[in-house]
Amino acid sequence: MLILQRLGGGQTLDEIVSQIVGDARDLLPDNKRVRERTLSENSGAYSRTRQRLPVEFIWELKYRWRWTPSVKDRRSYPELPADASLDVLFYEVRIPGDKSLYLVSNLDWDAPTTATAYQRRYDVEFDIRDIKVTVDVEKIRAKSVEMFQKELCTSIMAYNLAMPFRRQAAKLAGVPPRRLRFKGVWTTLTHRLLMKPMRSLSEWLERYDEALAVAAKKKHP
Repeated sequence: MLILQRLGGGQTLDEIVSQIVGDARDLLPDNKRVRERTLSENSGAYSRTRQRLPVEFIWELKYRWRWTPSVKDRRSYPELPADASLDVLFYEVRIPGDKSLYLVSNLDWDAPTTATAYQRRYDVEFDIRDIKVTVDVEKIRAKSVEMFQKELCTSIMAYNLAMPFRRQAAKLAGVPPRRLRFKGVWTTLTHRLLMKPMRSLSEWLERYDEALAVAAKKKHP
């Protein structure tokens, strides 16, 4: 209901319940009271019922909604076309601590799959941070487009070189790769291998094993 209130431009709970009961019954599961149009508009009753639902049912809650601009949206964005609308799905997923996670998406997935995809967004953000800050891509000093592209591609190649090294170190430590800090793994790779000249293949392999052992200890707290 809270999400519907936001999508509805700040409507009250009573207004949302009345709207669903009157004009948006397709959001509700098929049952006798929906078909016979005998649903109550008592918002307090819905709140109390919601608290009694079993956790496994709450985990699967999924709604469809068509967003249309509110009066405030129209004032803020006058260029919106007259028929502007957006069909979305939103989900309620139970998470630890007796709390719910609410998600809005245009992907027609089930609630747990959507929550898992949402959780992975941090992986993307951390990877971008590692490339920008740790690999130092944010400080490329090239002046021409061509040289910038070359430096960027070289940096991405260096990042990709570090990833299998981290996977090997994680395997040695018996943890998932992301359990190891990329900065610690990167520093180990560059300082113990890439910046030290090797005189033979056997010396390289020996140093590589040593570096893996050090990188395997670079875990997040």
